[in-house]
Amino acid sequence: MFYDNVITDHLSWLNDSGRNFFYKKVISETCKDKICIDVGAGTGILTDYALDSGEKKIYAIEIRKSRANFLREKYKK
Repeated sequence: MFYDNVITDHLSWLNDSGRNFFYKKVISETCKDKICIDVGAGTGILTDYALDSGEKKIYAIEIRKSRANFLREKYKK
């Protein structure tokens, strides 16, 4: 299932390359082999960075139901 409104709501953040580069760098330097929490996970972009960094476990938390459902589908195994 695709959630257009979740992506549309986050386009400005998803397209902010400076912000994303900063977070990816910091997360890759600090999350390896750790338990991480992404509070307000939205589209899961920061969750993805943590997954790429080799975290031990990650919890993506989202209060908005549509975004939580989006994340549930995105990370379904």
